Amino acid sequence: MHNFLRVAEFTFGLLLVTTSTAKASLVAVSNVISPVNLFAGADVVEGWMFTANSSMTVTALGVLDAWGPGLEASHDVGIYRYGDQELLSSVTVPAGTPGFLLDGFRYIELSASLTLDPDTYVILMTAQNNNDVQWVYVQSFYTPSQITWVKVLGTLSPALAFTDRTDLGYHFPGAGIFGPNFIFEDPSVPEPGSAFLVVAGISGLIARRRVARWCGYA
Repeated sequence: MHNFLRVAEFTFGLLLVTTSTAKASLVAVSNVISPVNLFAGADVVEGWMFTANSSMTVTALGVLDAWGPGLEASHDVGIYRYGDQELLSSVTVPAGTPGFLLDGFRYIELSASLTLDPDTYVILMTAQNNNDVQWVYVQSFYTPSQITWVKVLGTLSPALAFTDRTDLGYHFPGAGIFGPNFIFEDPSVPEPGSAFLVVAGISGLIARRRVARWCGYA
């Protein structure tokens, strides 16, 4: 009985350690309401500027696949640091249905996760004259507290490149253009269910102590 209780205590302690390091995955932009679907009509890069309010780890980049299933063409998407215009990470979202679809966006996981410290960044994607659409004139959308949306970005370009311009002509102040998106983890936010497991672990430790005292082992 004594050995069994020690094993149980170890198991619950391990549970506390492993669940306390779990992180929740969050989507940068969601709950987009009443967007207008628009074709690029030319070779452009477009996206949006944002501020990271806390450190986060980006795990996947994606582009809109609202009319899926599947994209007509491949699209490059990347995140740049605004201050020095450095490309921090990028992927190509291939045509068709590779990756995974979540809330209208098709994502490709990064081969190496990207840590963003509190700073200003831009996320951009390539778009061409085809049937893949972007959401424009967006007035209502949700970003988690870790992110502050700043403004629309876009310009003519044949390839993925940094821009802080807003000269595509199909925007107005305060409205969003959402083609690119990303998924990130915040180490300060526990994975759903982790809090329950932690509570269960603590309860188990308390129960173990009580049983041990009742059996005369402690």
